[in-house]
Amino acid sequence: MTAINFEQARAAHHALKEFFAAHPKGRLDPAALDDVQALCRAAEGAVPDVECRRAIRSIELYTEILTSREPAQRGADFVRLRVQNALASFRSQLKAIESDRVATL
Repeated sequence: MTAINFEQARAAHHALKEFFAAHPKGRLDPAALDDVQALCRAAEGAVPDVECRRAIRSIELYTEILTSREPAQRGADFVRLRVQNALASFRSQLKAIESDRVATL
């Protein structure tokens, strides 16, 4: 069984959620990308799960789009919705892993 640091994963999820709540509209400053990438690295390091990593990588990709000159054809709000979906996916997969671990004990 691969070691998962659930506390660190939940903390990273919470920090990412708070980051996007604190920056609710429009483009992000390019310096914000570094902050999000650091949080994503913490999340990836805590949960070596393919689905969790996919969600985290999506958050990074969408953040890169939000820091670019033109966030997306459909606009920054659409990209931010995709970030929220990826955060929900990460949290959901983390809960599923936790439930499976508890069930096998």
